[in-house]
Amino acid sequence: MSDPIRLNLGCANRPLVGFVNLDMQWIAGVDVVHRIDPFHPTIPYGDNTIIEIFANNFVEHIADTIGLITEMWRVSVDGAKWFILTPGYRDINSWRDPGHLSHWEERNLDFFTEEGFDGRHYGQVRLSYTLIGDNNHGLEFHVVAHKKTGGA
Repeated sequence: MSDPIRLNLGCANRPLVGFVNLDMQWIAGVDVVHRIDPFHPTIPYGDNTIIEIFANNFVEHIADTIGLITEMWRVSVDGAKWFILTPGYRDINSWRDPGHLSHWEERNLDFFTEEGFDGRHYGQVRLSYTLIGDNNHGLEFHVVAHKKTGGA
């Protein structure tokens, strides 16, 4: 098995030591240049290869939120930890940047939990999370990816 990968997704000018720093442009600190298509997001890693994903002000630049979460889950190992920081939808910063294609609120990830949102789910992705912040300011999601193991 290869070394576990910790991915700083859409790192921009905020590279992290100990992470693979991925961004769409070559700037200081970027290790991998790859454009994540906002309408059909794919992450350039194999299934079950990532142990941690750090996404600081990245997810709001992706229009297909379901596709992004599904892709993040695909590359994650069971128990992988994610840190997602994004403006809340009532925060003016959510709307100010013309590159923001999605607007997040406190319960966006409920559709991917075991309980679901009113019992509704999107696919097989299962997450648990805690949240710091609120819709008027920044949302800080601390997420764990869950994958069923063993037989069907």
